[in-house]
Amino acid sequence: MRGDSGEVVLAPLYDLVSTVVWPELSNRFAMKYGGARTLEAMSAGSFERFAADAGVDYEMVRVRGLSLCERIMHGLEMGLDTPGLTDRSAVSALATLFHYRAGRISLKLAG
Repeated sequence: MRGDSGEVVLAPLYDLVSTVVWPELSNRFAMKYGGARTLEAMSAGSFERFAADAGVDYEMVRVRGLSLCERIMHGLEMGLDTPGLTDRSAVSALATLFHYRAGRISLKLAG
């Protein structure tokens, strides 16, 4: 994806959570990422293929991906503020899932 000034940037991580919150739905990504259709199928090679397909440097993808995962996990560890929400159980379960998936991606990026 290209930013407003033309620089190459990664698209938002839409598939970080995807449909996994609904067990009755498929856990497949909306689009393949470096040939992988699921988090389980992702490997370091998936990120390398993604970088090659996108025409960007693999190290940039790896560093930026690790940074995003770390920021997601840190933000979740700091707690979520959801104004007006009285039942925190749903938010807590989602935060745990998001943290787990960001952690898995981080491990795959670390190689």
